[in-house]
Amino acid sequence: MTLTTNNGPDESVVAPSPPSKTHRSGRWIEDWRPEDPDFWESTGAPIAKRNLIWSIFAEHLGFSVWLIWSVSSAYLLAQGFQFSVEQLFFLVAIPNLVGSLLRVPYTLAVPKFGGRNWTMCSAALLLIPTLGFAFAVTDPGTPYWVFCLIAATAGFGGGNFASSMANINFFFPADKKGAALGLNAAGGNLGVSIIQLFLPVIVGGAGIFGLVKASEGGIHLERAAWVYAGLAIVATLAAYFFMDNLATAKSNPREQLSVLKEKQTWIMSFLYIGTFGSFIGFSAAMPLLIKFSVSLQQIGQPGEATIELLPKVDELALNRRQAHHAGVAQAALQRAAMQDDPLLLAEELRYAVQAFAALTGMRATEAVLDDLFGRFCIGK
Repeated sequence: MTLTTNNGPDESVVAPSPPSKTHRSGRWIEDWRPEDPDFWESTGAPIAKRNLIWSIFAEHLGFSVWLIWSVSSAYLLAQGFQFSVEQLFFLVAIPNLVGSLLRVPYTLAVPKFGGRNWTMCSAALLLIPTLGFAFAVTDPGTPYWVFCLIAATAGFGGGNFASSMANINFFFPADKKGAALGLNAAGGNLGVSIIQLFLPVIVGGAGIFGLVKASEGGIHLERAAWVYAGLAIVATLAAYFFMDNLATAKSNPREQLSVLKEKQTWIMSFLYIGTFGSFIGFSAAMPLLIKFSVSLQQIGQPGEATIELLPKVDELALNRRQAHHAGVAQAALQRAAMQDDPLLLAEELRYAVQAFAALTGMRATEAVLDDLFGRFCIGK
């Protein structure tokens, strides 16, 4: 939700002004008149559309990084991290909280620093959560507070939405703002679906449509981080080479914040919580909810039977692949033996079952996916 001002049906937020005598470095446009039909057709439209395309790309990337913890948290137990259910859900909630708080400063940053400059900065900031994620998930000894700190920086991606919308708002005339802002927002929101669909494939945790199968070499969460770190660099360079700053883009923070006195502002904010707030909140929590629900349904409630652990891996005559899966199964059973929480116990037993299936050549992953989609997809 961004802060904008509306001075009438025929006025744009960008007011025409004579060329500035101040020298600016970089791609600054001093004369911008989107409400002038001749200027728009001859000069404005191609520039605005080019900026819109790369703004959508940067915002899409921001949403994906914002939601990267929503999917990856479901794999942390399999990586050997001893986190409770409450800790995992809190880890997912932190980026949403930080991202929502960053909306206001990110909106005000565009007229202050320039849309191109701030897009470069906000895209480059995504390297912090992605690279931090890559290093944290490879070390099972990483403490929980470090995970919380890294998850908080993923909120940078949530702030990208506000700055991107504010920037595109300056480029288009009043009669074209709705379509442009709608495309910009839709491209960003699509990042939520893309990260939740492809992250499990990238890390080797799941197949997709029978075209790609789950990896037999285990889950590698750091792969997703490296992919999105690379895309963050691409977005930064794209903003540098293809986007523009508008010298005529002005905003007065005091005037913008004056909308807080309006009753309609609070009504729209309440509606926004119920629409976008529900969308992003439920989207973030859904992977963990499905994972723990399916775990209990597949394995059932834990009984009183004791868990007998595997022999030591080095006592078995196994090749390298078999030894890996045996070690995964043994570690999962050891963690299960120490769990008091039924949800976490069921989850650890599920990991052990999957490791045994891989060890014996029986693939359980597809059966898990069939059960999941059979329970949660319409038409199944």
